[in-house]
Amino acid sequence: MDSYRNSDPRPPMMQGSPPAMVPPKLDWDRPPWNRWAFQHIREILPTAEVWRGNGHRHRFERAEADLDGLAVEDSEGMPTTLAGLLDETYTDGFLVLKDGKVAYERYFNGMDERTLHLSQS
Repeated sequence: MDSYRNSDPRPPMMQGSPPAMVPPKLDWDRPPWNRWAFQHIREILPTAEVWRGNGHRHRFERAEADLDGLAVEDSEGMPTTLAGLLDETYTDGFLVLKDGKVAYERYFNGMDERTLHLSQS
């Protein structure tokens, strides 16, 4: 099964009891399973919460711009918009900071600003 874009209907992964579609243990990080798994990693692998401590919590000011229609190129050099690129690349969350302020913030695939999401480098 291929993955799905943000604009596509989500497959019924991990729904029902018992769920009909369960990520395979060895392929949870492959399409289409990764779309679900990256936001549910604690249900798949042991994880640890990292406490931020009692220090000051910085709140970013907002100076938002509508960048959805911004002209960009896709991975093959073809013209598209930023919104189109985020859809085509299966993006779950995207944040642009400019001059220390939030300029653009978008979430997809059921994610929001508080959703735990796997981070890899």
